[in-house]
Amino acid sequence: MSAEVSEIWQARWLPASAFALTPNERDWLLNTASLTARLKALPGDFKLVLRLEQPLLLPEALAKHWSCAEGVVREVMLKVANVPCVYAQSFMPISTVQALTPLAQLGEKPLGEYIFQQESLERGDIELAEFANGFRLPELGAQAAMFGRRSLFTLNHHQLLVQELFLPGLFELCRGT
Repeated sequence: MSAEVSEIWQARWLPASAFALTPNERDWLLNTASLTARLKALPGDFKLVLRLEQPLLLPEALAKHWSCAEGVVREVMLKVANVPCVYAQSFMPISTVQALTPLAQLGEKPLGEYIFQQESLERGDIELAEFANGFRLPELGAQAAMFGRRSLFTLNHHQLLVQELFLPGLFELCRGT
């Protein structure tokens, strides 16, 4: 039985320059280093909760971009000190999954731990989206207003799209450090 894919990819994604960000939001949203490593550096235990990892027919825009109809979607929640901090969604065309086998076998391992170890890693521009107060996430329910970011990553000429929502709990947790 497959789980329903979150509607994160349907947001209105724009260049970062389109948003008035606080210094703290800018620091988190526009940082190009490994988000996993950054979260692990915060006080408290880091935990990845795998929500889904399944084959799917790619959203039309991605299918067109990759000239491929089939792919894999993965959704995870990243927690620090048991506080939900980031909700992430990634899409990979089937060609990427077949060429980069470890991506198909991540399970509860963070994507960032794999891709940021690859010398061939290239990150595309970071785009941002605002998610209105009340946006619902699986297992978390309605959320306060928040920002998300997305980037296309390329590894050995194979792409994947990573989208991350920065949950209010992250900024609450950071205030205490």
